Amino acid sequence: MAVADAVGLDVRLDLGPPASGKSLAVERELSPHALRLYVGTLWGARAHDALLAAHRERRDARWLLVESTGDLSTDMSAIVDRLATPPRPTACLIDGLTTWAMNVAVDGDLLSAARDVADVVIALVRRQPRVVWRLVDSVYADDFGDEPGRQVIPSTDWLRRAAAQSIWTRLAGALDGLDVHRVRGLR
Repeated sequence: MAVADAVGLDVRLDLGPPASGKSLAVERELSPHALRLYVGTLWGARAHDALLAAHRERRDARWLLVESTGDLSTDMSAIVDRLATPPRPTACLIDGLTTWAMNVAVDGDLLSAARDVADVVIALVRRQPRVVWRLVDSVYADDFGDEPGRQVIPSTDWLRRAAAQSIWTRLAGALDGLDVHRVRGLR
């Protein structure tokens, strides 16, 4: 279980290489919960249909689903409504924080979108402090040093990296007791 603060928050940020099994590991960890909410952030990406289908197929009926619409306000409302409607999930997995920011960025302003995504997550966690929160995001091998056995992807996308680090820093600054877990390649 993650470090909890004075109000009992159980929130953890799981970071690891793309397609390394981060989501699967968290799904397995949360399996003892009677009802869980999965927030999918990969909106409108037809190229990822097979990945999305594989994610859906491996989750059982105890997983409820909210998928990003590309509009952060709509997404937050859907998550709040699902967490407040009986039967209420006791755990929530938000899969792909930087992806979410990339998909809701208005006029390409990724850094503002990253700030907004972090603020939405902070508001959700504070609004539902009894929910177990797992936040998943991808890092590339050169974000934290080489990852043995993983492909090194050149970090030419400085904006994506800056957005990711902005989200993580904002979460760490606002959520006392946030546990950060580095997931090594699981597949």
